[in-house]
Amino acid sequence: MKYFSKKGMFYSLLGLLGFSGCENETPDMYGPMLMYGPMPTSLSFSTHVTDHSDQPIKGIRTIMEVSGENETTLVRDTVFTDQNGMAYNKISDTSSCYPDEQTKFTFTYDDVDGTENGLYESKTEEIAFKDLPTGDIITVKLKEIEKENEK
Repeated sequence: MKYFSKKGMFYSLLGLLGFSGCENETPDMYGPMLMYGPMPTSLSFSTHVTDHSDQPIKGIRTIMEVSGENETTLVRDTVFTDQNGMAYNKISDTSSCYPDEQTKFTFTYDDVDGTENGLYESKTEEIAFKDLPTGDIITVKLKEIEKENEK
């Protein structure tokens, strides 16, 4: 009966788990990166909206649009910031539109409550999926519009 070495068993185990010994080859060489395990069923993004003095702004409409490679909108989610200036956008079902390298996220911030919390300029940011901060909060500063009687 032949005995296996510990090293041989370790490499066999790694192979069964899907690890390989590729050297310095970029994933782009073989197409999209393969992932093991189930895809996440939802994606969430947190945004902190403040003015230029870092004070949170309540009531800012935050629209997240997810577009594919042909610029077609796949998902659209609209939420409002809370008293802490936080907005939580979510894609509830990623089964039909899980983001890839061509996916773009467009975040639009609009002050729609009038002068209740001050007047702020709208802002739009486009971020590629690969450039989104993982687990971090997207921080946005809005510029306040001066009131005409203060000029």
